[in-house]
Amino acid sequence: MSTHDRALLRPEDATSLEEFQARRLAELAQIRAMHSSWKSIGLILLSGFLALAATIFWGSMAMGTGSGKWVLLVLAIACTVLFMRIFGRIEFRGVRGSRRYLQLDRLSKEWQAKAERGEIPQSTSGGPRVWQDEPDGAETR
Repeated sequence: MSTHDRALLRPEDATSLEEFQARRLAELAQIRAMHSSWKSIGLILLSGFLALAATIFWGSMAMGTGSGKWVLLVLAIACTVLFMRIFGRIEFRGVRGSRRYLQLDRLSKEWQAKAERGEIPQSTSGGPRVWQDEPDGAETR
């Protein structure tokens, strides 16, 4: 994952519990930000508007008569396809984020247990390293 030209290091590659938790928190923040941006909110509103328009066009086509039905059919299909593309993209991002969120939650419990058993150190000298462009032993900001 990257944000503003900075690449986030994977939590799975951490050398201590402290470093794992720092990387995990940074990645969770990115997942939350991905779902709360104005762009995502705008896409959700647009997909809702398209769904409403598609419903109106489909209903009008079902009740209409004559050659106007073909125009309504084209508009209904266009709105339905656009709705499905936009909403599908939103849902795909949500599922991908939720899957990673659950994976990080499970990994957190595993790392906690490993640290309690003494398999991994609790902390790293010099503090956790979260971003790729940080030198070894750099403090997080």
